[in-house]
Amino acid sequence: MKTGPASHSQRRGLSLIEVALIAVIVTILSLAILPALYALRTRASPMSCANHLKSVSLAFRLYATDHGDRFPAVSTNGWQTIAGGEREFLGRWRLLSNDLGSPKLLVCPSDRRSPAPNFSALAASNVSYFLNADGRGQAAIVLLGDRHLAIAGQPVPPGVLTLNLNLNLGWTPELHLGRGHLSFGDGSVQAFAVSPELTEALRPAIREAHRLFVP
Repeated sequence: MKTGPASHSQRRGLSLIEVALIAVIVTILSLAILPALYALRTRASPMSCANHLKSVSLAFRLYATDHGDRFPAVSTNGWQTIAGGEREFLGRWRLLSNDLGSPKLLVCPSDRRSPAPNFSALAASNVSYFLNADGRGQAAIVLLGDRHLAIAGQPVPPGVLTLNLNLNLGWTPELHLGRGHLSFGDGSVQAFAVSPELTEALRPAIREAHRLFVP
């Protein structure tokens, strides 16, 4: 059988110039697409965060059902100092471990924080939500909320915050584009934006000078 010259249809390897051109095109497309994907994630994450918060609130209700309608508490004096407050804060989450199921639930999907591998290793930096130390399940009183609180535009530092009407509370832009979620004693979760709305939502807790632990 005669064999002719190689067919022109046979594929040849890409030259270095062609490979470089493809790499440039891929980079340009990535730069064009990634901001849109990030914006989409930013819009979607508040709903995911609210769902997380609802699940955490449900864990409190389940615990109360099994413990004589009482919420988890470790001690009554631990909130007097930052270190004591953190111990109480983490201790309450550990008491809820069976009802929560996983520490992953304590991290908002839009938060850069990483979840703890287990509840024994849980640290305040593995939690996205503040906790009302004095909340006892009253329907109108805030129990939990997103951690990115601000006072007069400045981030609230980690630790114990005693509520009062002079705080001018708001949110930092760190999460949810300057909005935030609060969970109430009845298990409901609502989003709040501007400072007057947030202050009004917290008013029942403010009147009783409740203490929040902000992680």
